[in-house]
Amino acid sequence: MLSEQNFTEDELSLLVDTVMKQNYAIELISSQITDIESGLMDAGEDQYERLIHLYQKLRDLGL
Repeated sequence: MLSEQNFTEDELSLLVDTVMKQNYAIELISSQITDIESGLMDAGEDQYERLIHLYQKLRDLGL
C-alpha cells in the first residue's frame, strides 16, 4: 500500500474530494468495517471504532 508520504497535500485533498463527490466514501468505509469484522483485515480497536464513527457521520450526512 502506498504511504501518504507519496502524495502532496493537494493530491490527497483531490482524492478525498473525488471519493466524496462520487459517493464512494460510505461504500469504502462500510467495506473496511466488514473486512475487519469478518477477519479479512487486521485493525486495532481504535481504528475500528474510528471507522464506525466515520460511517455513522457519513450516513447521518446522507453521503
